[in-house]
Amino acid sequence: MKRFLAMVLALCMLFSMQTVFASAEGTEKDAEPNETRTMEEILNEYHQKAAEAQLSAEKNTGASIRSAASGKTLEQETVDTLTAAGYEAYNVTGDNYDDLEETLKTDFSSMGLSPEGSYVIVISGDEEETQTNSNSRHGGNLIEQVDGSGGGGDGFTVFTHTYNGESYLMRYVTITGGENTQLLESSDVDVLDECNVTHIQDVLDGVMSIVSSLGAFPLTSAFYSLYSALMPDVGAVQTESLVYIGSTNWTITYIQVYDTLEQKWKYSACTEYVTMHYTWTHVYYEPKETGNEYGSKYEDGRYGTIYSANYNNKAYMKDKAAFAFNYNSAWFDTIDEVNYEFMDRTIITHQRWMEPLHYEPA
Repeated sequence: MKRFLAMVLALCMLFSMQTVFASAEGTEKDAEPNETRTMEEILNEYHQKAAEAQLSAEKNTGASIRSAASGKTLEQETVDTLTAAGYEAYNVTGDNYDDLEETLKTDFSSMGLSPEGSYVIVISGDEEETQTNSNSRHGGNLIEQVDGSGGGGDGFTVFTHTYNGESYLMRYVTITGGENTQLLESSDVDVLDECNVTHIQDVLDGVMSIVSSLGAFPLTSAFYSLYSALMPDVGAVQTESLVYIGSTNWTITYIQVYDTLEQKWKYSACTEYVTMHYTWTHVYYEPKETGNEYGSKYEDGRYGTIYSANYNNKAYMKDKAAFAFNYNSAWFDTIDEVNYEFMDRTIITHQRWMEPLHYEPA
C-alpha cells in the first residue's frame, strides 16, 4: 500500500512539473513579439491616438490625454513602446527640459522645442555607416571623443560619415509633438458656411483634396462616401452645421554632428514627413412628436503620409549635414505648407514653423 501511495505521489509530482514547464514555455512564446515595429509605425500610432483624444475632448466626453489604465500621458506611453522596441527615446517636458538638454549634449531651442510643450524624441544611428573611424577632422577616434554616459553619445546611437575625405560623428534625432507644440496644426471650419450652402446634401458632390508645397497628394476623398455615416436614422432633419477638422503632424528627423571643440551636438540638416487626420461632424436639429432636440454624428480617419523630397535619400542628406556643419549652418529638406481643398476652394492651410538658427557665424 505504501509503495502504491509513493508511486501515485511521484506521478502527481511529475505531472505538476510538466504542467509548470508547459506553462512557462507557453508564457515565453506569448511574450515573444510577432515582429519588430518601426519607429515610424509607433509614432504614427501616437499621432492617431492624439487625434482621437483631441476629438473626444472637443466632444466633451471627459477624455484625457492620460491613459485610464496607466495614468501616463500619450507621450509617456509612446516612449515606453519605443524603448521596448529597442529605441533610445525620451519624453521632453518642462519638468526635464534642462536636464535632458544637458544629458543629450544639445540645444533643444535650436530645434524648436519649447519648455511649454511635450515632445517625443528618438535618438538613433545608421546601420549603413561604420561605428568607428580614426580619420577624424579633429584627430583621434571619434567615438572616444564623446563622453559616453548613456546620453546619446555612445553605443549604436552614433555613426561616422565621411565627406570630402573627412569623417564626422553623427546621429539622428527624430522629434514629434502633441498639444502646445508647433509640430501639430489643427483647424476647424464649418463647410456649409465656407461653401455658402445650407444643407449637407448641397455638398454631396464635394471632393476633399490635399495639396502640399511638394505638389498634390495622390489621394482624394469624395464626401458622398461619408454621407450615410453622418446622417441620422430619421426622416426630416435640419442641418445646423457641418464642421471639418483637419490636423497636420510634422515629424522631423534632424541629423546632428558632434562638435568636439564645443563638446556639443549641433543639428546640421533635417528631413521630415507629415501625417494628416480628419474629422467630419454633422450637427442637426431633429423634430420629434414628444419634443425637439439636437443631435450629432461624426466620422474620422487618416489620409496618409507626405514625405519631404529627400526623406529617403540618406546619403545625400548626410553629405549636406557635413557640408552645412563646416559653415555653422543647416540644410533644410522640408514640407512648408499643407492645404486642405474642398469643392475647389482652400478651406484650411497649415504652414510649417520655420525655426531660426541660434548658431554664431563661423
